[in-house]
Amino acid sequence: MNKFLLSLFLALMAISITHAKSKVPQFSDYPVKSVYTGKTAKLDTSDPSANMFRTRLRAALEEKPDFAGEYVTTMWGGCKLSNVFLH
Repeated sequence: MNKFLLSLFLALMAISITHAKSKVPQFSDYPVKSVYTGKTAKLDTSDPSANMFRTRLRAALEEKPDFAGEYVTTMWGGCKLSNVFLH
């Protein structure tokens, strides 16, 4: 049983090392073909979570797209706990 567990452990470690050497994706690997320039959608605060963070979400909607050419990322929080949302 111990030999089996040791073999399994070593196999998993070998797989992990192989994947660790894989190329890390870069933003430049995925260029955006077009950036959205139309009118910003109105914030829907009917969801309790959206309503709770409406001030931060409204501020984010004033920003220009910074992800995939059409989404705005926003973050709030602190003390080792942060939230990142796409709008």
